[in-house]
Amino acid sequence: HRVQVFDSHGRFLRKFGSVGNSKRHSNNLYGIAWSDGELFVCNYANHRIRVFKCSSGRRAREFGSQGIADGSLMGPIGVSVHGDVVFVLEYYGNRVSVFNRNGGFIRKWGSQGTGAGQFSHPYGICVSSDGEVFIADHGNHRIQVFDMFGKFMLSGGTQEMDNSLIRML
Repeated sequence: HRVQVFDSHGRFLRKFGSVGNSKRHSNNLYGIAWSDGELFVCNYANHRIRVFKCSSGRRAREFGSQGIADGSLMGPIGVSVHGDVVFVLEYYGNRVSVFNRNGGFIRKWGSQGTGAGQFSHPYGICVSSDGEVFIADHGNHRIQVFDMFGKFMLSGGTQEMDNSLIRML
């Protein structure tokens, strides 16, 4: 329920965060992303993203709340930052929600299912330097790839390995 910071030799430097359900607390932290001196942390059980200053560990801001409306989150489990855009993967929402760095909602995509652009309890997200969004679609045993706007590009996995995905990686 907290973030711990270590130096490059593995020596403990500091910790921040504590367990609870209020805006000052964390509950089941999962995915993290670092960008421009800030650490974006998925506060899974509290359904929000917490942003900390890396240098001090102080909370800079947070965004999201439990729900299905635009800007709400359902079990954020992965986060990736690309420039001024924050991509949040929702385990229970089975979608990607996109925000600006200050938490302003931009767009979302995805739904529960097995088709292209649908998810079954996704578990990981990564955005390439080219803006391709890779999603580990855990329940469907595949990786799905999208452009930054949510347009499906391709997928591959244990049940449907696509050679184009292998060449791309």
